Parts: sequence; C-alpha cells; structure tokens
Amino acid sequence: MENVQFKRFDGAIIALFPNIKDGLKRNFIQSYMHVGQHGMASPELLNELEDANYNEYADLLKELISIGYKLEVDSQQNVEARRQPTPAEVRFGRGAIHYRTFSLDEFINPLTGGLKRWIKAADGLRYYR
Repeated sequence: MENVQFKRFDGAIIALFPNIKDGLKRNFIQSYMHVGQHGMASPELLNELEDANYNEYADLLKELISIGYKLEVDSQQNVEARRQPTPAEVRFGRGAIHYRTFSLDEFINPLTGGLKRWIKAADGLRYYR
C-alpha cells in the first residue's frame, strides 16, 4: 500500500506520495490532481500545505483507487465512534453507550475510498461512526 497525504493547494486538492520519488530527479515526489493528474512536487509541500479533510479529498481518493492505487491515507483527522454495551457490561452496571476515538483512515474502505459504517476494533467489538 502506498502512503498518501491530501493537501489544499491553490483552491484544489493535491495527493502527495512521500514514498514515491520521481525517476528523473530524486529530490521530488509524485503528486496527483484531478486536473493535470500525475506530476512532480517538492517534498517541502508536505509540511507547507494544510491538510485537507475527508469531505474535500473523497472524490480524489476514489479516483486514485479506480485507477489501481492501493492506498494508506495518512490523515490527522479523527472520528468519534460509539458502541452499545455488552450484556456483561450491563450486568456489572456499565450499561452506558461507549465512545472511542479512532483515526479516520481506519474507517476508509480501501476498495472504494468510501467510509465504512462500522469497524471491528482491537477489543473485538464493533464501533459505529
């Protein structure tokens, strides 16, 4: 899976691939935009540009997946998810809805780029967004 970061760039969204170096000049990284598509970019943009949120980059993510990319989104966004208490928790008086914060990239479906309704966390329980 390729690491990708989505940034705001001159009123548009750009996908930057920090681990894919340009074949001609090793000091550039690969980028992708709706218009212009593949190109080179300075790695300094990773720190200089503002992160885009999911609603801004969802279409670009889906486009990249549709052309064959297998992506791991490097996102600073979080999602607060919830789950119902288990029967054991109810018996022990912990019957409230449980909330937990996850990284947004855990909810991104790698096959479609859309957001999953729920995920199975490390504790084996389903959390819903």
